[in-house]
Amino acid sequence: MAAPPRARVRAGLSKLLAGLPEPLHPLVEQVTGLEGEIDLVARDGRGRAVAVSLAADGQDLGALADLLAQCDWLRPRLRDWLKLNPALGVNPELGVRGLLLATEFGPRTVALARSVGDDALALGRVSAFEWQGALELAVEPLALGPSRPVAPAPAAPPDAREGSQDGRPGRLALAEVGPGVAALESRFRTGLQDEELGLPRRPRTAPRG
Repeated sequence: MAAPPRARVRAGLSKLLAGLPEPLHPLVEQVTGLEGEIDLVARDGRGRAVAVSLAADGQDLGALADLLAQCDWLRPRLRDWLKLNPALGVNPELGVRGLLLATEFGPRTVALARSVGDDALALGRVSAFEWQGALELAVEPLALGPSRPVAPAPAAPPDAREGSQDGRPGRLALAEVGPGVAALESRFRTGLQDEELGLPRRPRTAPRG
């Protein structure tokens, strides 16, 4: 059976999100955002704004990039929205979380979402089917976990740090990137003569009195 058209699925998003175990309260649909459209803006139980996007089949990676841009566009505008309609009940201090819905997610989409972290982004797999002439929707949240921390660079030994006690120049940058790059270190020598550098001999000048 063919999947229902995206427009029909999008029309049922408000009811679907309101019925989640942690319901989202829809605020406005089809918002004109940054060079595109946000399918729906909602509010969670804490008062945080949630930008919701429904990806077309096979377009989940591009939809994720667009959703992140739309969240950044929406964040500074929440205060203006509250001035126009205080009943929205959003708390601008909490920022904007993104919710991307799709029938399937590719591995690159999941990897990118995981790097962003589940505090700023959520993914939900949507199932849509016809049942006795009505459109039925269900959503399965995907666990992402927090964003992965960047591992700190290994510390250089004391004699390789800048300003070491023996007066040698620091080599911290080479120590951090590993021996493969350290092997390319320049063999620069001091005290080279003009002839070794291919420069014309400079005339000696009389010492100044």
